[in-house]
Amino acid sequence: IMTGGAIGSLFAQRFKLSAAERKTLLVAGAAAGMTGIFGTPLAAILLAVEVLLFEWKPRSFVPVVLAVLIALGVRPFLLGAGPL
Repeated sequence: IMTGGAIGSLFAQRFKLSAAERKTLLVAGAAAGMTGIFGTPLAAILLAVEVLLFEWKPRSFVPVVLAVLIALGVRPFLLGAGPL
């Protein structure tokens, strides 16, 4: 989860995005990391939005959902479909 968040934050810093966009990408990376490891997309989205973002705005909700869906799609190829 921390690695996913760090990757999101580094991406935002690299492209010189605003603080709000950096926070959104950090949370999206953390949610994607949680989905990738635990295979729990709904829990990752809810945790990210309720605990980390504190808002239900589309500008922050959509990137989190996209990151989670991508992580869910890539997970079977990297780790297999079963539990860790």
